[in-house]
Amino acid sequence: MRGLPVNEVAPEVTVEGPVPELADEVRELHRRFYQRARARE
Repeated sequence: MRGLPVNEVAPEVTVEGPVPELADEVRELHRRFYQRARARE
């Protein structure tokens, strides 16, 4: 499986970013998501 860019999946959507001010928050969301996913295994 490969990741797809948003513009390839939904070309009509305007995408802006990355937004440096949100980088820490996004990293924390990813960490929490994968931590929960591993707990379910």
